[in-house]
Amino acid sequence: MFNELNRAIKESKTVFLLSLIVLIPLLGIFYTYGYLLDVARRASKKKKIVFTDLEDDVENKFIRGLLVWVIQLAYFIPLLIIFLLFALFASYVETIFYVILAGILYLIHIYCMPAILITYCQKYKLIDAFSTKIFAKVFTKDYLIAMIYSALLSFAGLAVFLIPLLLLIWSFTITESSNLWVFFLVLTILCTILYLFYLKMLALVTVVLVVSKAYGDGRK
Repeated sequence: MFNELNRAIKESKTVFLLSLIVLIPLLGIFYTYGYLLDVARRASKKKKIVFTDLEDDVENKFIRGLLVWVIQLAYFIPLLIIFLLFALFASYVETIFYVILAGILYLIHIYCMPAILITYCQKYKLIDAFSTKIFAKVFTKDYLIAMIYSALLSFAGLAVFLIPLLLLIWSFTITESSNLWVFFLVLTILCTILYLFYLKMLALVTVVLVVSKAYGDGRK
């Protein structure tokens, strides 16, 4: 994971620009998905990881990013239907059951989705995203470890945003230091900017590299 994190840090300019692009409603999100798919494809094949220029092949990146959204929606709808079917028995089952069920379904969705998208980006054929061969990769030790690393990295980036916020809330309970909240407010704002415009995308890029390499095994 540290090699991939170091590689992503070296591409800080690209990471920062992607953080800005993704803020553009719909268009920015689709383009960013498409760009990361290209990175994932190279990493999964264990070629030399190349972060291409952002302006290269923009149209195809946008279209592929749009298809990512279609794939995610296609997999999410069955899970939603399952949840709604269980919800019909609301008068017989405790509410906590639905919370647990929703959590399990969501975890299944986010756990499998990287493998699904990486399979799709090998040849950019939509049908490949629904191949049963995907699950042979999902239930492997390397993939599980990669997902654990990815989760830890994502939580670490989120902590940079949450810790100052919690300290800010805590400072309001201290009457002895009336100016302490000002310091934590400034710190919270700075960390929020850092998280939104760098750390969040840095974690995502690193996740793409880690999971892609674990998925690919270099035998494509």
